Amino acid sequence: MATFFYILCLVLFSSCRSFRSCDIPKVTSQVRFKMGIDDNYVKTVDVLSLDSIRATLIRQEETIIFALIERSQYRRNSIVYEKNGMKDTANPKGSEEFDENLSFLEYFIIGTEALHSGLRRYTSPEEHPFFEHRLPSKERRSLPDLEYPEILHVDAAKVNFNPILLKKYIGVILPSLTSDG
Repeated sequence: MATFFYILCLVLFSSCRSFRSCDIPKVTSQVRFKMGIDDNYVKTVDVLSLDSIRATLIRQEETIIFALIERSQYRRNSIVYEKNGMKDTANPKGSEEFDENLSFLEYFIIGTEALHSGLRRYTSPEEHPFFEHRLPSKERRSLPDLEYPEILHVDAAKVNFNPILLKKYIGVILPSLTSDG
């Protein structure tokens, strides 16, 4: 299983590693002042530049690998990942209308996503919740939505791999990283 995980990481991150050979230019505050760039605003053009995308991918790769290394230090408590494994766990607040058994992990994720949704995390085109159907309505959000330019094709913006990622994490990656306990 460890070999499978290693190959999975290589496949997922092989394109990201090739970016490391390129230097990412740093823009100092003096240069930004001379160029008339206001530090309070980030322009879409800046975020979508190849340098910005490269830096983001490298940062995400390192974050994922570090989190997996940290997770591998602890044993896996299988009851946390089983549907209805913790019988006292009700539906999270705001999700009472759904009548389905949840694992403790799903319960925790739904609660976290509800909080993040209220602070408009999932209005960004880069962010996709695991349980979108359980997010609070727009009326219950604390902050108004931000407007983002439509850069991707309408169908491409709907692509969400989170259900596949969650299933693979619980069924393949977690058992290969941790032992029962």
